[in-house]
Amino acid sequence: MPEFGRYETFVADWHFFVRRLQDRLMQQSDMEAAQRINRYILQEFYFQGWDAEQNFYDQFSERLKKAQKCLHKSNIRTIIKLQTEQMFE
Repeated sequence: MPEFGRYETFVADWHFFVRRLQDRLMQQSDMEAAQRINRYILQEFYFQGWDAEQNFYDQFSERLKKAQKCLHKSNIRTIIKLQTEQMFE
């Protein structure tokens, strides 16, 4: 498998990101905020296409950094803004 090391990094990064996100969502008392976070993650990692001409791991890394930054700030307004922008792209 080419880029096996990058694959291992991808799997570990995604696993620990999801674990931290699950822990955070379990502590979330605001269900609307939790739903918005879930929709953001779905949009960013599943619904938004991946450019076949670019390296997947590079694209994933950029999206992960962006998501971590948004979620680290605990700023739901940032997520709402990003969701709104993506709807109109």
